[in-house]
Amino acid sequence: RLISGQSFQNLCKEVRHSLNDKNEKVVGNGIRTIGHLLSLSCYYEPSLEMENCHRNIYQTLTEKIKLANDDAIATSSTLSWKQRSFTKKHARGAATSLSVLLNSPIPWTDLCYMENALTQLIMCIKNSETLDGKITLAASSTLKATPGAIWQKCKKSVKCKKSVGYGLSVCLVTLWKVKEGKQKLPLKIAQNVKQLLCNFLLHAAESDFCRAFACEDVTAHMVDFLYYFMINLPEKMPSASFDNVSVALQHEKLQDMFDISLAQKFFSRAAHTNRMEKLLTKLAMADKEAGKISSSTQEDSDQEDEI
Repeated sequence: RLISGQSFQNLCKEVRHSLNDKNEKVVGNGIRTIGHLLSLSCYYEPSLEMENCHRNIYQTLTEKIKLANDDAIATSSTLSWKQRSFTKKHARGAATSLSVLLNSPIPWTDLCYMENALTQLIMCIKNSETLDGKITLAASSTLKATPGAIWQKCKKSVKCKKSVGYGLSVCLVTLWKVKEGKQKLPLKIAQNVKQLLCNFLLHAAESDFCRAFACEDVTAHMVDFLYYFMINLPEKMPSASFDNVSVALQHEKLQDMFDISLAQKFFSRAAHTNRMEKLLTKLAMADKEAGKISSSTQEDSDQEDEI
C-alpha cells in the first residue's frame, strides 16, 4: 500500500464529488478514475465510512446509466447533441466502473442501491435496440461478471428480490427476438446475454420464474424456446432448474397464460435429469471405492515385497 486507509478514503471522496461536477469532461475523468481506485479497495480494511462512500458512488453511477436509458426510450429527447454525446460516454464508463463495485469485498447491509444498479444494467439490454451499442456491451459484460453471491443476496433480501426475475425475462425476450430475426444484436453482446441467462437460470428460484413469466412481454413461444435453450447447453442444467420452471408455470397466476403441456415438458426433463444425476453420483462413488481398494491392494503388495 502506498497510502494509508484514511488517505485512500479521502481520495475516493474527492473523486466521488467530481462525478457531479458541472464540467462534463471532469465527470468523465472521475468515472474512469473511480473504477481504478475502487479496484484497490481490497487492500484496505472495510469500514462504515468506506461503505457509505461506496453507496454514494453506486447511486451516482446508477443515475448516469438511468439518464442514458431514459433518453433511449424517450419519444422526443430534450438533450442537445453535445449533451447526448456526454450522456453516452458517462453511461458507458459508469457501467464499466460498476463491475468493480459489484466485485468489491466491502460487506453490504443495504442492498437497495445495489439492486437499483443491477436493474439499470439489465434495462440496457432491454433497450438495446435504441441504446448505444457500447453502453449495452459494457452493461452486459458487467452483469456477466457479477458474482453469483450478489444474485443470492438480492434474492434473500425482503426489499430487493426482483432483479433475477427481471433479468430472466429481459434475456429471454431478447434472445428469442434475435432467434426469430426480429432484432439484430452484435455477436459479443449476444454471447454475454446467453451467458447471463445461464447464470440467472442457475440462481433462479420458483418465485423468480413466476416474476419472469408474468411479464407481459413473455409468451408461450418464448418459454418453449427456453426449454430447448436449456437442454442444448454444453454444460447441462441441473434438474432443479427444470423443476422450478415446471412448478412456476403451474402457479395460479400463470395458469391462464400457459398451457399445461409446457409445464409437463419441463417436469419430464427434470425427472430425466434427476435420474442421470443420481446415476452419475453412484458411478462416481463406485470409482472412488475402486480407487481405495486398488490403493489398499498396492500397499499390501509393497509390504509383501519388503518381507
